[in-house]
Amino acid sequence: MIYLLAFIHALLHLFDWYSTAVILKAGGYEENPIMVKLFNLNKSNVDKVMSVKFFIFAPLGYFIGEAVIYCLIILIAIYAKVAYHNWKSL
Repeated sequence: MIYLLAFIHALLHLFDWYSTAVILKAGGYEENPIMVKLFNLNKSNVDKVMSVKFFIFAPLGYFIGEAVIYCLIILIAIYAKVAYHNWKSL
């Protein structure tokens, strides 16, 4: 079960990366103020920032989920909401 949840979490991160890149390159903007302030996320560095974010947080989902599976379910719910918002913005 943990492998499936970690895989879903990683897929949601990949979709977030893809959709954010498409939105920013089409002239949209990042609505998450943390990503803007902390990483200066914009269309010129979106791939670099999102790849670092993916390689840090996607595996983290596995380790958090292994310890406390409910935390991983909450992370999936949060990223499902992000993915849905980005899907509407594409």
